[in-house]
Amino acid sequence: MGQGFRDAVIRSFVLAVIGTLCAGGGSFLSQRAQAAGGPAGAEDSACDRSCLDGFVDQYLAALVAHDPSHLPLAKDVKSTETGQAVPLGEGMWLSADQIGIYRVRFDDPEAGEAGIVALTDEHGLPGVLALRLKVQSKKISEVESIIVRQDIQGQGGMLTTSTMFAVTPIAPIDRKWFLLPDPVMLDAVAPAERTPREKMIAAADAYFDGLERSSSAGVPLDDSCIRRDNGLQTTRNPNFSPIDPAFPSFKIFGLECSEQLDSHFYSVISKVRARRYPIVDEEKGLVYAVVLFDHPADKLTVDVPGVGKVTVPPAYRVPSTFIVPALFKIRNGNILRIETLERVVPYGMPSGWN
Repeated sequence: MGQGFRDAVIRSFVLAVIGTLCAGGGSFLSQRAQAAGGPAGAEDSACDRSCLDGFVDQYLAALVAHDPSHLPLAKDVKSTETGQAVPLGEGMWLSADQIGIYRVRFDDPEAGEAGIVALTDEHGLPGVLALRLKVQSKKISEVESIIVRQDIQGQGGMLTTSTMFAVTPIAPIDRKWFLLPDPVMLDAVAPAERTPREKMIAAADAYFDGLERSSSAGVPLDDSCIRRDNGLQTTRNPNFSPIDPAFPSFKIFGLECSEQLDSHFYSVISKVRARRYPIVDEEKGLVYAVVLFDHPADKLTVDVPGVGKVTVPPAYRVPSTFIVPALFKIRNGNILRIETLERVVPYGMPSGWN
């Protein structure tokens, strides 16, 4: 059989699966609704965690089939891709071929929202997708996708995503950082150690305040806090080279979460703006945030207490904004994990949702 025939067979099979998921009483979603205690297909029945996960599964299956036509969409569904309004069926709908085994799910039945961070493959190019869906009356009413792709070799040997900008974050995406999720991000928090949703949001927001103020004061960080950017551990990681060779002992990514904030290194970020916290998963202790980091490039050095004037890395020497989906793991009111994705976008770009 030719490659075209095999592709057609695979496409037909995936579409058939999607059709089954979206069908009536015998469908996967109907079974989830029954498990939640509501009548199969009832428009106003609650959508629990299993039901919300079913919508995410449907969406991902449709994405790799390059066909959104069978999805249960609201008439006025809103869709963005990396902060830009992109109709469903365009953008990465034309390029996504596979969803990898790396998947971190988070659900908020109270808000009717679900999300996932998952490894992707687009025509052989690895990336990581942060996806958020809002479900109302068993219809998808909002789709927010943020895709961060692995750098590829561009002309002249320079690394570039070849999609928007040549500026590369300090921790670019690499498939090897996304083999398996941190088990801490997957486990439910013991009921006695859970935190009310308002305090979970306040904890995440306090961290962003700390970035703006270059201070850990008032930020509820657990002693075992670990931060990862684009999959790479960027706290408590002594294997990183020094940011500035003139100060070989200063390794910003070898510091603890609180020490990092107090170092003033992140004073290169002038604002953490357009903050949103659309998903609060109280059972898993996860807060999903989407923010924008503004780097005005007004500093060539940062004055690190006890170290000296450290030269700013090239990524922060030109004006840029990072769109940042972030997951916070919170237990007993304190932040255990901070996992962010960072994608460079035009300086001052709006989020598409505020």
